[in-house]
Amino acid sequence: MKEINPVVCLLGAALLLLLSPARTLFAANLDPVHKKEQIERELKYLRLDRNAALTKELEELNGSWADYLHPFETPERRGQLERQIRTEIPQKIAALESELAELVRHATVHRITTQGLSETDLSSVQGSSAYFFHNDRVYLFDGDAAFEAWFSENHIPPSERVDYYASKDPTLRRCLANPGVFPDNFISVQYKSQGKYPNIWGTYAKSPVQYSLRKTSEGRIHIIMKLYLKYSGPEEERGETLGQMKDVFSCVEDVYARSGLQLNLFYNDGSSYGVTPLESDHIITLENGEVIRGYYELWAMKKVGDHGVKLTPAKLCTQTTHEISHLLGLDDLYPDPAYPTRPVGPPDAINYCTYSSTPLVYKIYPEDMKIIVSPLCGSAF
Repeated sequence: MKEINPVVCLLGAALLLLLSPARTLFAANLDPVHKKEQIERELKYLRLDRNAALTKELEELNGSWADYLHPFETPERRGQLERQIRTEIPQKIAALESELAELVRHATVHRITTQGLSETDLSSVQGSSAYFFHNDRVYLFDGDAAFEAWFSENHIPPSERVDYYASKDPTLRRCLANPGVFPDNFISVQYKSQGKYPNIWGTYAKSPVQYSLRKTSEGRIHIIMKLYLKYSGPEEERGETLGQMKDVFSCVEDVYARSGLQLNLFYNDGSSYGVTPLESDHIITLENGEVIRGYYELWAMKKVGDHGVKLTPAKLCTQTTHEISHLLGLDDLYPDPAYPTRPVGPPDAINYCTYSSTPLVYKIYPEDMKIIVSPLCGSAF
């Protein structure tokens, strides 16, 4: 019996994969929009990058053959390149174009506006990121207000709100699409953040940064932060102050969800359960006395200017959202006479907001998103 060359077997298997229908090249659980984008990227790669590179290599080999540089290798390699350029790549492009046309033809997009719902086709999503895949349907939203109304009316799980906003963020989309960022990667982040701009005394703001990052198998980026809460203030108000943090943290997680991040805050609630000082990422003092202003590890629970009144849940949410941004490595972006050279960011930036603002309008801008997720995403940027 003639012995089979293993190299020939491998080449044959590779050729079968190359010429097989395009649907085998993509994960079956991709939603139609992402599948369409992936097919379009593959088509561009074949038409331009790969085909051009192979054509250039063939031209170089032709020149080598003419000069007798590689007289024994060139004919075989030249024949292989000719087949790829003239036959295999066109066949693969035709298969991909057929799948793309089929996908666009059969994928109905449910367009939602503040006025109601209508149906359109997949081509309407081109260039738009305000879409969402739910129960095997593609939804296209005219804006976040339309999404939030639909989200509330249909009782969608909170995790899917994260997915919608992540699909709109270019930084997160690049990270989630990076094949080098494997599901269930768990990265511990710990460093000392130093502000880029000094204050009028020549001192740079510093804050300890410590948290964990994980990409789940569902394609969602989780931030895990463990907080040990210390109480400072009148003893009779301890239980109430610690107890209200459950709603505050729930609100903070919602704010981060609207930037496409699943923030998971673990803490102690004043009972014998919860995070201990040793296992915490940060020890936070909840100052229930009369302090003028808090900072990243001391959170003021009262507003001195209003005679020590307790801050409302919304104001505590915004303040906590801001301070946690420092624990994730972000600099302040609000105007401060003590930092004259520091740039002022957009008023709706998460590291601009102060306790006097409404919490749910704030978001993380791309440059700050990179700071938070780059330990996990790395080369995605």
